[in-house]
Amino acid sequence: MSDGWGALEIIIVLILVIALLGRIFGTGTGSKKVPDVATYKTEEKITKTPTFNDCGKILVATPKPSQKVSVTVAGLAVQATLKNCDFIAVGPGMFSIVVVDAYATVISDVQVASFAVSQDTISLNDYVPFMQMPRTGTGYVIITRISNTGQQLSEAGARVPVRFVN
Repeated sequence: MSDGWGALEIIIVLILVIALLGRIFGTGTGSKKVPDVATYKTEEKITKTPTFNDCGKILVATPKPSQKVSVTVAGLAVQATLKNCDFIAVGPGMFSIVVVDAYATVISDVQVASFAVSQDTISLNDYVPFMQMPRTGTGYVIITRISNTGQQLSEAGARVPVRFVN
């Protein structure tokens, strides 16, 4: 018998260490993908008093990340809120909503979103009609805040991934 480790023992130990690290850091086969929308909140969190970090962020209630969206229906309902925190909403064209597929093909017209203001909250509740079929099975609902001069404010928006189904 030899006193050192054999090649088989070293390989087994390496496999076990890699599996353990994958389990700890979430790279194993059972890991879940985190949605790429930082502004998504559940409805119960929307009703909370806004924190400093929520000021100016669009908090999307519908659609939820990776929600199935039927392409046989003529469009999609979108609901969101914005804790305005001293933001003054003037004019009807303050928000736009558009639906795109994964190839960035616009499948809806750019919708100027209607909104309601109550105390320190701006609520969006709109329906975005589809103009064409998506080319892929996935896409995004993009909500953008527009400045008083008509420019899109890229830091003040939300991008929600959706899945298109028949």
